[in-house]
Amino acid sequence: MNDVKVKSGAMARRPAEVPHHPKVLVVGGIIAAAALFFMMAWFWQVMTGPGLIMTQESAQEAADPAEEQLQSDLDRQAESSQQQLDAPVAKGGPPEAPDENVPVTDELELTGYSILSVNGILQVGGTLTNVSSAPLTGTVKVYVYTDAVPVATAKTEIKNLQPGASESVNMVSDSDWEAGEKVILLDFIPVTAEKAPKKSN
Repeated sequence: MNDVKVKSGAMARRPAEVPHHPKVLVVGGIIAAAALFFMMAWFWQVMTGPGLIMTQESAQEAADPAEEQLQSDLDRQAESSQQQLDAPVAKGGPPEAPDENVPVTDELELTGYSILSVNGILQVGGTLTNVSSAPLTGTVKVYVYTDAVPVATAKTEIKNLQPGASESVNMVSDSDWEAGEKVILLDFIPVTAEKAPKKSN
């Protein structure tokens, strides 16, 4: 029989076992452990550094100035509101502003009214009607408000206005005209017996 020749090649040259290098594995493990240690140390330093970690006491100290400022502002507002409440109302001054126009009283009604600026002075024109059952003599006032703030008081006098009778009036104020949406409040002050002129004999 012929002898079978074994072909030489890569498979023939391949060693039966791959040699291991334990020193290389050990060195690699040490390097990896050292890198992990340094990363953990850096992370700990960042988390516990004085620039990032704020204790409860330091946080309270930082918040105190803002809280003190807010409390101070609230105290000033409360004091201002109390002063306004305590301030005496001027005698004969305008009443509180109404939410809408009130052109009527128990005695009079103002219709067809208009708020005018005549030479820069605020005036109120319209027609007054006696809606009571008695003749009226006295002072008619119209309080004018802008943004709930009194800006003018226009007035006129009526004499012996009979029940159901009407009279055209032009009430002049002492205040300059101011721009803005306005609300009016009608008021009537009758002449009392003490103030009525005495008849001559």
